[in-house]
Amino acid sequence: MGRTYSTFVIALAIAASVIGIDSKAPGHLVHADPDRAIVVQAEEAIDAQVIWQAISTYRSGGLDLPDMEIQIHDNAEACGGARGRYATREGRDLLLICARHANPRVEIRWRLDTMLHELAHAHMSVTFLESDVNSFIDANELSTWLNRKAHWHERGAEVAAESLVWGLTGHEPDVRIEASCDQLLDNYLLITDTQPVAEAFENCR
Repeated sequence: MGRTYSTFVIALAIAASVIGIDSKAPGHLVHADPDRAIVVQAEEAIDAQVIWQAISTYRSGGLDLPDMEIQIHDNAEACGGARGRYATREGRDLLLICARHANPRVEIRWRLDTMLHELAHAHMSVTFLESDVNSFIDANELSTWLNRKAHWHERGAEVAAESLVWGLTGHEPDVRIEASCDQLLDNYLLITDTQPVAEAFENCR
């Protein structure tokens, strides 16, 4: 685990230097392209590096992201008790990452997975039409897209986010998502119209 953790930190540091993060600054403004801007508010450099690693993953996959502000918090209160949240408030897109993992050895990967999941919501906010939402719900035999009264794994938006991260990175979906490899593949194709990374098929049921 120690070797894996160290390698992961080095990879993040390299990604940060390529993107141009000022590791001494508490917040960073980076233009993804001429008409896209993402503001990151993070007090610790490693948090900013995790964020930009996740954003780079989406860019490498050719998946668009909206202008947004990203905030890092040390407790879940800002997210209503959740690990993360993506929402539109007062006309601006806001992505929150909340709380930290009790085990520091998995903290970075835990935050990266949370960041990738919330970015999936951000991506779909600018690409998914109502007809896409309805098609996804029907294909997965679900009854709701984002009704918070439903269990987390019964919401189409959460299943879609986990499917997107699976196909983009090869990371195993949350254990609460009971989807086969075939279903995850169909979901990813519906969301992105592209093939998932090869590693994805090593982490599905």
